[in-house]
Amino acid sequence: MSFKAGAKKVAGHFQTGVSYMIPLVTAAGLLTSIAVIFGGQDVWNQTKDIWGNMRLLGQTGLGFIPVIIAAYVAFSIADRPGLAPAFIVGSVANSLGTGFLGGMLVGILVGYTCQWLKKIPMPAKLTAVKSLIVIPFLATLIIGFIMIYVFGAPIKAMTVGLTAWLKGMSGTNAVLLAALIGGMMA
Repeated sequence: MSFKAGAKKVAGHFQTGVSYMIPLVTAAGLLTSIAVIFGGQDVWNQTKDIWGNMRLLGQTGLGFIPVIIAAYVAFSIADRPGLAPAFIVGSVANSLGTGFLGGMLVGILVGYTCQWLKKIPMPAKLTAVKSLIVIPFLATLIIGFIMIYVFGAPIKAMTVGLTAWLKGMSGTNAVLLAALIGGMMA
């Protein structure tokens, strides 16, 4: 397979992950936005009224973005055996602060690891055990440790740097930011 064909295939897996993520982003984003519009800036620090609780619902939903992207990219690559490991390691990546980038990396790593593990020969009687226990266990262990010990800190640093760069844009840089966001949405 050529590099171009491989890149196109990976892009297709990312598109699958994003398509599953869009309803989450829409629901959670709308809840958060409506809470801030009607509840004011105080909603960020309280849950004593309906607006604070609406913000809590939305903010909690937005926290699942890296987990959902990880799970459904892995699902696109490896089908059901990739879901559980990607949910688990995606959640760990989220807790490490790797954000969306970490979720995407977890999805790819878990998906292709599960594909590789599917090729391990086993007796026919153990095929169901392989898909239900062996692959999820090994993929979670392998990619979980890789995420914790190898990729966690560098991806968190990239995410923090990218966030700081985007927050620092103002004035004429705001036009560049708008173009960047528009390009990403397209």
